[in-house]
Amino acid sequence: MTGKLQGDVLINGSSTSLNGAGSQVTISASYGGTIKVRANYSGCGVSQFSEQCFTPCSPGPAPLTMIYSNPQTNEPLIAQGQSVYGATSYKWYSDNTLIETTTDPYLETRNWQCGDHNLSCFAVTDCGLSSGAYDSYWGLCSGSYSYRAYPNPTTDYLRISPVQESAQAKANGKRIPPNDFDYILYNNKGKALRSGKSIKAEAMLDVRDLERGTYFLHIKHDKKTDQKQIVIN
Repeated sequence: MTGKLQGDVLINGSSTSLNGAGSQVTISASYGGTIKVRANYSGCGVSQFSEQCFTPCSPGPAPLTMIYSNPQTNEPLIAQGQSVYGATSYKWYSDNTLIETTTDPYLETRNWQCGDHNLSCFAVTDCGLSSGAYDSYWGLCSGSYSYRAYPNPTTDYLRISPVQESAQAKANGKRIPPNDFDYILYNNKGKALRSGKSIKAEAMLDVRDLERGTYFLHIKHDKKTDQKQIVIN
């Protein structure tokens, strides 16, 4: 970079001060990043201060390396960028939405979106945002399953299993397995009679000792609850 300013000059990139005896100082610097030039100068009894940024090649944290680019439910999205000289932080965007701000060019977040999205990273410097580093990720969501309880009515056992895979569960040609779930069986007075957690997204309840009548089954999965009415004969 070559620029001309009057007076005392500080180049942040090399931390070098140059003093000019005349009206101009010529600065020659070789650096691939953003350089801030500060000048203090005086003339005619007036002291003035000037500051200007130069970005010879507008560097960013590229390339962006996707360490884990296909996260499933409850798993993190992980990416690594390159360090940018003088960066105070790094901003990460999913499409055009800011999802994280980090102190290093490293992202590990569960704040991602289902489906196909663009990921970008920008370094924040004293001179503003750098150019961006870009890649894409695919969020695999298993919350697209529903669950059924059968047989209903029943006399002895009640089975709970996933059903009705949606297009979301087969996103990008990949079959996404359902998550395990918690279940609670209530009587018509709101008393919990059975509870537990599935094994490999399946559960079997023994209801042989329960009286005939209507019961209510709550299936908790993927941050939501399915409610079903169960009849025991």
